[in-house]
Amino acid sequence: MAIAPAFRRLGVWTLLVLGFLATQKVSSADEQAESQAPSSAMEAQLEERVRRNPADASAWRLLGRSRMQRSDWSGAMNALKTAVQLDQMSAAAFYDYGVVSQEMGEEEQAAGAMQRVIVLAPESAYATTARTALTELTSSGVVPASYEIRSFDGSNDAPLIRDPRDEEETNSFFKTLKKDLDLRLDFGTQWNDNVSLTPSSRELLAGNLASAQGNASLSARYIAYSTDQFRIGPTLDIDYALNEGNFDNLNLQSYRSGAFADAVFEVDDIKVKPRIAYSFTHDLFGGNTFGRRHTIATSVGFVWSPTQITTAYFSYDTNNIKNRRADIPITSQDGVSNTLGVLHDYVRKDSRFRTFRVGADVARVNAEGSTFRYNAISIFTQSVIVIIPKLHLTTRAGYAYRDYYDFTLSPSRNTHVFRTGGELRKYFDHGLSAALVSQYDAFQAKNDNFHSNRFLAGGVVTWEY
Repeated sequence: MAIAPAFRRLGVWTLLVLGFLATQKVSSADEQAESQAPSSAMEAQLEERVRRNPADASAWRLLGRSRMQRSDWSGAMNALKTAVQLDQMSAAAFYDYGVVSQEMGEEEQAAGAMQRVIVLAPESAYATTARTALTELTSSGVVPASYEIRSFDGSNDAPLIRDPRDEEETNSFFKTLKKDLDLRLDFGTQWNDNVSLTPSSRELLAGNLASAQGNASLSARYIAYSTDQFRIGPTLDIDYALNEGNFDNLNLQSYRSGAFADAVFEVDDIKVKPRIAYSFTHDLFGGNTFGRRHTIATSVGFVWSPTQITTAYFSYDTNNIKNRRADIPITSQDGVSNTLGVLHDYVRKDSRFRTFRVGADVARVNAEGSTFRYNAISIFTQSVIVIIPKLHLTTRAGYAYRDYYDFTLSPSRNTHVFRTGGELRKYFDHGLSAALVSQYDAFQAKNDNFHSNRFLAGGVVTWEY
C-alpha cells in the first residue's frame, strides 16, 4: 500500500516537469517570433519603400542586407544588383554585393566587386575586409582579368589591313601569290611576368602574375577565288599559351576565324588597294570562355612608288565578355569600339635598312561600364634592319594616351601606355626561321589601382608555307 503514494508523487513530479518544459518551449517560440517580427516588419517596410521609390539606392541596399541576414541569397542578389546600378559610388553596396556573390559561388563576380570597394574607399574598413577576401579569391585560382578591345600600336590591325605577303613585294600586288594557301606555324617558349594579356585583352593586371610559358600559333589564309584584280577567301588564326601550374587558370586558347576580300587598280600611276575583312574572336582562359569579339576592318592602300606605301584604315568591334562582373554596370567591358588610323611604309629591298613604318590612330571605346570607356590617340613605329643576309633585326615602339572621360573617381584613371620590343630572326631554307624576341608594356596612371606593366623574353621557331 506504501508504493501507491510513491507512484502518485512520481506522477505529480512528471506532470510538473512536462508542464515546465512545455512552458519553456512556448516561451522560446514566443521569443523567436518576437525576434523575427521586427526583421520581417522592417523588410516589409523596405519592400514598400522601394515599391514607392524604385530609385532609392539606400533602401535597395538595406533590403539586400535584410535578406542576407536570413540567408536569402538570391533575393539579396536581386536587391543589391539594383543598389549598385543606382549608386555606383557606394562602397558598402559593392561590398555586400561581393559577399553575396561569393556565397552564391560567383567568385569572379565577387572579385570584381571587392576590387571596386578598394577603388572607391581605399582607407575604409570595407576595403580592409575586401583586400582579405580578394586574397582568398585570387589564391583559389580566380584572377579577375580585364578586357580591352584594340592594341595601341597597330600590331593586331595588320592581318586585317594588309596581307603580310604584300610587304615583301610592292611592284606587283599579286606577284607573290604563287599558291592559294598561306600557312604559318610558330612554336616557342618565353618568360612572361604578366600572363593576363591575350590577343583580345589589351589591359594588364596588377600583381605578380609571372610564369614561364609555352606558346604555339597557327595562321592560315586561303584564296578561294581570284582574278587579276580581285581575290576573296577565308582566314584562321589560333593561339595557345600554357603557363606554370599555379597559373593554369590563365592557360590561353584564342580562335580567330574570318574572311577577306581585296582588290587592286591603278589611278594615275598610283596603285590603289581597297580591302575589307571580318574576324570573329573567341578567347578561353583555363578552358572557360572569357570573351568574344566581332570585328570588321576596312582599309585603302596607296602605292605611290616601289618604295612608298600609305594605308588608311578603319575598324569596328563589338565585344561580349563571358564574365559575371559584367553584371556590375560600372565595370562592364561589353560594348563597341572604333579605330581610325593611317600608316606609312618606306621599303628599300636592296638596302640594309629594309623597311620603316610609322603610323598613328585614334580610338573610341564605348564600353557599357564607365571604368572602361575611353578615347585614345596613339603613335607607333617599326623598322627592319638586315644585319647580314638572312639575319634580320626588327624593332617596334608605340605610345598611346587614353582619356577615361567618364571615370568618376579621383585620382584620374587617364593612362599613358608605352610599348617597346623587337626580335632577332635567322632565316633558313624551306620556310624555316628562328628568332629571339622581347617586349615591354607599361600602363601608367595617376590612380595606382590601374598601374601595371609586363616584360617577356624568349625564343620562337617558325615554319611558313
